[in-house]
Amino acid sequence: MDEETKNVSKAKLKSVRQIVGHDNRLHKDNASLVEAKFEMLKLTDSQLVNAIQINSWKLRQNIPPTRNSMSEESRSYSYNAYFIENTIVIPAGLASPPMVGPNYPPPYIYGGLGFITAHEFSHLFTSPDGRNSWSYLAQERYRQNIEDLVLQYNGFSMMGVPLNGTQSAEENAADNSGIIVAYGAYKLWERTLSEAEREAMEKLTLWYTGYTPGNS
Repeated sequence: MDEETKNVSKAKLKSVRQIVGHDNRLHKDNASLVEAKFEMLKLTDSQLVNAIQINSWKLRQNIPPTRNSMSEESRSYSYNAYFIENTIVIPAGLASPPMVGPNYPPPYIYGGLGFITAHEFSHLFTSPDGRNSWSYLAQERYRQNIEDLVLQYNGFSMMGVPLNGTQSAEENAADNSGIIVAYGAYKLWERTLSEAEREAMEKLTLWYTGYTPGNS
């Protein structure tokens, strides 16, 4: 990527609005309002149970179950991370066990929530609109990389059924860039550790335990 495109992309990244946990504009940083809103929502260590609990809670709260628009409710309370309308949403339901917990080691968090966050940020550039300010050379390189990615995924199959690399190209691109960015962030964190701390962390095992493609 040329320097001009890098600078344009950095500026675009800085313009992204981030909602982590809940939308401060909606609650005005009033902790009592947040607590009252979620009082009846009881989360567990089970993703399946959490999904059922959250859907039931949404019905009681009259919250739309979709994420197709940035309504005041749907953007803050969905339990899936997503990127829409230049906003990345990491909901409170995702930033909890089994994804994140008080005593979870940092490599696990980088490999799980770190990957998901990087994946969603990557969607800023996986659509043509996200790349319309790139130079011609940068766009051509991206197109060539996507073509290679499509061919790679076309060679995979699941339960004997060949995958369609074209159909999933944007998600595959976000997966690949997401894990590269998350792993790079993890390596930066690793530099702050002593040799003994690095050995004790069993970093690579924990990294791959935290990352699963199903998180995207």
